[in-house]
Amino acid sequence: MDFTFNVYALSLLLCGKITLFLSYYVYKKDGGAVRLFGIMMFTNAIWSIAYGLELASTSLSQIKFLISVEYIGITTLPLSWFLFCLHLSGKENWYKKPWNMGILSFVTVLTTIVVWTNDWHHLYFKSITIDNSSYFPMAKLELGLGYKLFTTYFYLLLAIGNYLLFAKFRSADPIYRRQNYLIIVASMIPWAANIIYVAGIRPLGNLDITPFAFIATVFLIAIAISRFKLFDIVPVAREKVMDLMQDGFVILDSKRRVIDYNLAFKKYLDSGKRNKIIGTALETLLPGQDTFHQAIENHDSGNVELKISNDFGEFYLDVDIRYLDDSQPNSDVVIVKMQDLTQFKKDAINSIEQREELKRLNQLKDRIFSIIAHDLRAPLVNLSEVLKMISDDLITPEEFKMLASVLSRDIIYTTDLLENILHWSRSQLKGHGINKEYFDLKGLVVNEISYHMPSAR
Repeated sequence: MDFTFNVYALSLLLCGKITLFLSYYVYKKDGGAVRLFGIMMFTNAIWSIAYGLELASTSLSQIKFLISVEYIGITTLPLSWFLFCLHLSGKENWYKKPWNMGILSFVTVLTTIVVWTNDWHHLYFKSITIDNSSYFPMAKLELGLGYKLFTTYFYLLLAIGNYLLFAKFRSADPIYRRQNYLIIVASMIPWAANIIYVAGIRPLGNLDITPFAFIATVFLIAIAISRFKLFDIVPVAREKVMDLMQDGFVILDSKRRVIDYNLAFKKYLDSGKRNKIIGTALETLLPGQDTFHQAIENHDSGNVELKISNDFGEFYLDVDIRYLDDSQPNSDVVIVKMQDLTQFKKDAINSIEQREELKRLNQLKDRIFSIIAHDLRAPLVNLSEVLKMISDDLITPEEFKMLASVLSRDIIYTTDLLENILHWSRSQLKGHGINKEYFDLKGLVVNEISYHMPSAR
């Protein structure tokens, strides 16, 4: 390639290199919005450097080739700017939808292909010739329908992006506002320059002053980086903070319709109502909560307890109702905070159930010990009385022999009872377990009947 450099070409090449350096510096910083701005600066650098080389070219084929290179940056510039503005204003969910991103990418790719194949159809440029009437050879472009459509698309994305930034930061902290205004002003300079060029106001002949306007843009961005710490302090989107909160938040208008909410609020809704929330009445989203809705209707601030059941489970909520200005009874905006007390409630219910179970077990224990005390006392009293009578010579040896069988049976019964108590206490210490085995039920019943029969008579 042959180049004849001039002051315009050299200034653009210098600006392009500075922009390239700044784009790398910015891209290295953390954050999706910051990196998108770095990509946008990189596309500016491609445009500036390629146009600088175009201004230093003398052959038509070389100029056409460099124009094709320029449009790699030109077509991606409005896309990267728009994505940057969406991300910085907290609307990045919009371009994460496949259809939206697909349409934007399609326009970028289609425009680039149309420019590269312009010699076959002349839709973008009707003609490209060399104008030698100026200080140096320059491309003379006759603009086609494709150029006009893409320029409209370019202006539209630039305008929407500026509006998003202005709407987002007009009430933000002063340092964020200064950052935002610098970015908007910096973006307006090339825009105004391109409008002048397209309108046919060309004091320097066929020279496109748009890339030169980026010199001022880069200068302003450099000031913002050094003076206002641009991209060192990046605002966190309110939506991200709200969605990270565990408590549900919902904001209502004067007609009790939802105008804003966070992700935590959605889990309290039925599955069929989670897709369309904005603009829907709260009574429709949370039916059957009469006390809650009546409190809002009466403009009562304070707390209300709710119990909600859906496919996610059962929730116990402490709802805090507040108004944007409590000093004005007719305040339109209602702010509702929903604190999830489900685990706390479940723990309280479990505590009550455990207390009732412990009470029942204590009653059972007292009853068992009462029965055991009675069953142990009778045989021991009988044995004690017999031994006392022997000691006092109140019974003869022959009479004692007659009572011995009864005393032996009482001692065996008492021993079995103590053995059963010992096994039961061990099972309570080790926990309940089931050990299946066969036993003689008839023998147990007969023994019990035989033991208690004399008392029954």
